[in-house]
Amino acid sequence: MKHLALVLLIFLAGAGIYTWWMQGTSTVAITGDATVKAVPDQFVFTPSYQAKDADQEQAKSKASQIGNEVVQKLRDQGVQDRMLTSSVSVAPDYSYIMPMPTGQVSGYSATYMLTVKVDTVDLARKVQSTLVGTPLVGALTPWSTLQAATRNTLEREARKLAMEDAKAQATDTVDTLGVRILGITSIGQPMWGGVTPLAATLNEKADVAVAPAGGTSPDLLVGEQEVSYSIQIIYRVR
Repeated sequence: MKHLALVLLIFLAGAGIYTWWMQGTSTVAITGDATVKAVPDQFVFTPSYQAKDADQEQAKSKASQIGNEVVQKLRDQGVQDRMLTSSVSVAPDYSYIMPMPTGQVSGYSATYMLTVKVDTVDLARKVQSTLVGTPLVGALTPWSTLQAATRNTLEREARKLAMEDAKAQATDTVDTLGVRILGITSIGQPMWGGVTPLAATLNEKADVAVAPAGGTSPDLLVGEQEVSYSIQIIYRVR
């Protein structure tokens, strides 16, 4: 019984001290922001090629031949197989003859789709120069991004800078108000700006004009990309 009374007494004393300590305190919310920039280190191209034939397998074979020739050209420029992914799809073509309500299969179209991911600007420019001279379906629309390891490094840097920004703002605030910081009440969920393309980067996905074989391709402009971070920290002040 004596032990219970002692515990209760300690609890009440602690509660009293806490109440006294909290009197005259308030909170101030500070938002820290940071943005870091980096030159993209991954460049992605997604060209596609098409072939037609009355026979399904022949259409697939023709498209594959075109794609394989393109792949070999890329290899000759230094592109490694680990940077390449390909697939071939075949779809029927239909002809409609009135008054028939449904179309009849008139042949097949095979599409060879290629994804090229390279990690240097010089190689990306070689890839672009090579691809614009091939029989592309549609325009070539490359884009740039950051590799996962680079993005993680930038995120850590942005987070550190955002917290330093919040700390500096908190110091300025308490100096101006004539109060002092007692501690941190809470740290909010971070807000990521993610990878943000700037002007003149491949992420704009502007169509690249297809130059004839042996022609001149547009210069590949890279620019910089941004990773932004914002976090709210609530301080208790007196």
